[in-house]
Amino acid sequence: MERTFVQPSFAGESATCGSGGRLIGFTGKRTTLAAKLTSPVAVGDRVLRVDSTSGFAVGRRLVLFEPSPVSDGSPFDYAAAGVVQDPGTGRDERHRWDASQIVAVDSTAKTVTLKDALSQSFSTAVPLVWLEKGNGNGLESMTVQGRSASETTHYRLVDLNHQGGFRMAEVQGRWANRNYVRANGYDISVVGFRGPLGDPGALTGRASTSSACGARRTSPSSTG
Repeated sequence: MERTFVQPSFAGESATCGSGGRLIGFTGKRTTLAAKLTSPVAVGDRVLRVDSTSGFAVGRRLVLFEPSPVSDGSPFDYAAAGVVQDPGTGRDERHRWDASQIVAVDSTAKTVTLKDALSQSFSTAVPLVWLEKGNGNGLESMTVQGRSASETTHYRLVDLNHQGGFRMAEVQGRWANRNYVRANGYDISVVGFRGPLGDPGALTGRASTSSACGARRTSPSSTG
């Protein structure tokens, strides 16, 4: 990571809020199966009962996502709509998302067995989606960074979108001003990641500042 450096030649996002300029991105492909659940899924279940096993196969990574009627609302909005907000019990219904790998398919019983117990409950209306592309990618032994130690625009250095079995090892990030890594997928492993210099303030020891988003950036010498 001290010999291989990847940095942008383009400016990142200038706004204080936003996604940031993407430096390295891995984007997979999702495919929705025609099959539907014939019974709801409870927290801890590993067996799905479906109306057809067509399209299912051992080794495929399956995603279940069933958002609430309220999208990115405040806790008061969710409460008013009767949406449960309790991640500690596995019954948080704001953004019900989980994924696992298929380990068995029984065409006679019309069941699909998953590797991992599901952490969320799902109704029979949840789409059954598998990661058709974006499996087995990786990134290792490099530094990803913004343009310089005085960079003021914002970057998302590594963006993992719909990935399965992704491995990132011995990677260092700096001067992002936004996100080192955004991860979306199943079985993503990050090992030996370093991020000592998040933004110019972390390098110069500038006092903590508040952005329009309400986020705070704090230098290593600051408390809290």
